[in-house]
Amino acid sequence: MTADWLTAVGTLGLALVAFATIFRDRLRELRWHPEWKVNFQSGRPDCNRILQISPSDSIETHYVRARIQNVGQAGAEDVEVSVVEVRKREADHVFRPIPMGTPWNLIWAHINSHVLPRLPVGSERHIDIGHVVDPEKRGLIPGEDRRGSDPLKTLFCLALFVKSNTTEYLLSPAEEYEIDFRVFAGNAKPSAIFTFHLNHRGKWFVDEASMYRDGLGMSMSHKG
Repeated sequence: MTADWLTAVGTLGLALVAFATIFRDRLRELRWHPEWKVNFQSGRPDCNRILQISPSDSIETHYVRARIQNVGQAGAEDVEVSVVEVRKREADHVFRPIPMGTPWNLIWAHINSHVLPRLPVGSERHIDIGHVVDPEKRGLIPGEDRRGSDPLKTLFCLALFVKSNTTEYLLSPAEEYEIDFRVFAGNAKPSAIFTFHLNHRGKWFVDEASMYRDGLGMSMSHKG
């Protein structure tokens, strides 16, 4: 057997090993991959009041979060949750999209980032959906107020990682909204569409039970 023949056999062997490895990894991805479930309830542990401290005052804030759970067979990597559409109910009772121009990634709670490096199998983490602050004090927090807004009614602030100067992320009171989002990961297909339903009545209550009963009507659903 010549040297050239040995080289050819060796090259073919390496190619077959590489192909087998790729094929094995592809089969593994098809069989074992992250899958998603979103858990939410209108109250603790997903909705709760937190006291924010500003340079000049302390401000009551109600945070609204959902729990993203990995119910698949593999840990998820570089997980992001992105809002894909926001719709508002019009006078004819039809929900129509609101034009928004900024990136719509939501922020993971407690880490102030839109990317979660890893979500192990069976675990769940809170993603911020939005919040409302005491309307009489929201002007003390940059980006929380809109010129001409009623100081006695709340604005629902979507927890977008990038907030535009247009304040399009501040949802007006006395309106109903549908907020669609999907879960993405570096090693998984995009999730089904989950929808957060918000009846933003604009009323402010310090008490959590009153706020989540009379100030914010909230629920979650999904498609597919």
